[in-house]
Amino acid sequence: TFTDLGATNAAGITGAQLAFDATGLAEITSATVNLPQPQGAQSITASAATLTPVVGVDNGITLTVKNSLGDTDTLFTGTKEVTVSGYDVAPDGTYGSLGSTALVASPSKINVDFVEGVAQVDLKLNKAGAQAVVFSQAGVATPAATALNIAPVAGSTATMKLTTGVSAPQVLGDTDTLFTGTKEVTVSGYDVAPDGTYGSLGSTALAASPSKINVDFVEGVAQVDLKLNKAGAQAVMFSQAGVTSPAAMALNIAPVAGSTATMKLTTGVSAPQAN
Repeated sequence: TFTDLGATNAAGITGAQLAFDATGLAEITSATVNLPQPQGAQSITASAATLTPVVGVDNGITLTVKNSLGDTDTLFTGTKEVTVSGYDVAPDGTYGSLGSTALVASPSKINVDFVEGVAQVDLKLNKAGAQAVVFSQAGVATPAATALNIAPVAGSTATMKLTTGVSAPQVLGDTDTLFTGTKEVTVSGYDVAPDGTYGSLGSTALAASPSKINVDFVEGVAQVDLKLNKAGAQAVMFSQAGVTSPAAMALNIAPVAGSTATMKLTTGVSAPQAN
């Protein structure tokens, strides 16, 4: 006599019959039974294209929702709110992004599209070093996936050089075309004019040195106007905290009344060549 026999099935079935057979015994067929479908959205897993991505570069993340059989839950479809936590802040005060949405101080809640139990989305982390990133979705029975131990590396952004129309730049390395976005640049070394003003970088007025001003980089290059209100020699320095060697060589600028120097900021990947 057998009691409490059961069966699992990948899909719900109404009016099923179970057949039992054994060597030397006639096959036995059960009465008609209904087999329920597996319970959906029981767990979620996360995987990354790489655990050592370059800082500030997209890294493919795959989120998979499983049913009670441990199979991908193909009924889990639609835009779902995913909570991301465990990432750190970069020196420039940013965190990165998930898909097209910027991360804020951990945790961040961001909508992600699932199709038949799977979501694929790019994660960008702006802070170098180990971070235990956790993804969770409140509609899943066990909502948090196992942490991904991601350790972004600084990549090719090693030095910053400045070029101006005043003189030809020294070659410091190849332009880092992956260095893109709005970055905080620190400007220092300029002097105050007789009227108490300093000048401007782009559309932002300079304050007493140093000034921290956001500048847009595109493929490793930023072009921005510098206006100095004080005449005479000034050793102007530009630096960007996200660069391994953040400070460029000082520009010895000696403005005359009404002049505006256009600055071009580029990033490089190797140490300066010896003069």
